[in-house]
Amino acid sequence: MTNKGVDFTLNAAVVDSNDFSYNTTFNFSYNKNEVTKVDVPSGSINNVLTFRSPVEGNPLNYLYSFNYAGLDENGNPTAFNENGELINVDGEKSVNGVLENAEIDTIDALIFEGTTTPKYYGAWINNFTYKNFYLKALTTFKLGHVFRNTDVMSYSSLGSSSQIHKDFENRWKNPGDEANTIVPRVPDGSFDIFNPGYRYYNQGNQFVDSASHIRIKELVIGYNLDSKLLSEIGIDKLGLSLQARNLGVITFNK
Repeated sequence: MTNKGVDFTLNAAVVDSNDFSYNTTFNFSYNKNEVTKVDVPSGSINNVLTFRSPVEGNPLNYLYSFNYAGLDENGNPTAFNENGELINVDGEKSVNGVLENAEIDTIDALIFEGTTTPKYYGAWINNFTYKNFYLKALTTFKLGHVFRNTDVMSYSSLGSSSQIHKDFENRWKNPGDEANTIVPRVPDGSFDIFNPGYRYYNQGNQFVDSASHIRIKELVIGYNLDSKLLSEIGIDKLGLSLQARNLGVITFNK
């Protein structure tokens, strides 16, 4: 495996006067890794999708997805294979009007979504002082990676959970709903959730999103008491401060 990256730190004293000062620090890191050799490669899509076994030419931490094709006219989930052919909920494709077994079982049919490890990350630190008052603001960022949203409607947990996901209300109910929802119909039988189409749905590309974010990590406001007054009572330094963390986050989701 190869691993390459860049780190740098930029410090600046923007203002420095008797009563007021402003100092800023910007940290930036870039990292990229690639698996160059796998002694025992696995061609199983289960190892790639679920266990994320190392794949030559990919980053160490990656994400693949089925190419989800939405719902058919009966509300069943479908997907595209590596040739762009539509595969139905039972893992079949239509050939001249005849259904043939064509369950997706090759990595070539999957979509490579990218790395789950941030490519770019760092922080911006701003320090302000005015006489005895001071303010510190810390902003962090992580960019260039993806994640799979697992907070979705899954029929596999419907019978074993006392809570029903909010997307249950958005499920397919009537013909034509497939134009407005991606949530499949309620399966006819308890074993229907094991049909290939429901796996295509649960691990489809429609649930993959950008994990990039900018976070307002910390804000500290304080006041240092007058050192001359403190020295008269035998105290070298004393201050009061208020600290707040995780004040907000900017995401880049769909």
